[in-house]
Amino acid sequence: MIESHSNVITINNIKAKSFQVLLKYIYMEDYKIESDIAEDLFKLCDEYSIWQMKKDCEEFLIKNLKLENVVNNLVFADKYDVLELRKGCMDLFAQNFKQVLRTQNFRELDTETLIETLDLNNKINNKQ
Repeated sequence: MIESHSNVITINNIKAKSFQVLLKYIYMEDYKIESDIAEDLFKLCDEYSIWQMKKDCEEFLIKNLKLENVVNNLVFADKYDVLELRKGCMDLFAQNFKQVLRTQNFRELDTETLIETLDLNNKINNKQ
């Protein structure tokens, strides 16, 4: 392993700030999740099996769901199989279907997810 000879460990595709927060948690159990690192931190926790912090990241993402980020969070939830986040995204999306369709990033969704959301939106509208 290169790391044993160079004193350098390379972790790709993760922000340095995310890794610093992870280390702070490991050594001091004190950390703050912020919007700009929540997804990175979740991925790190998933990769290194740090379950409590991973759950905290999921809860943070759910609490911070907005129309502007619901599509990105839904794509993330599907990619990493984050069920509660997905449910929160689907609920917000379905309740605000027309507004979300006006956002730029709704095109990132696959057809199956769009149909699922439309069905959920129809169910909500039929109850009213």
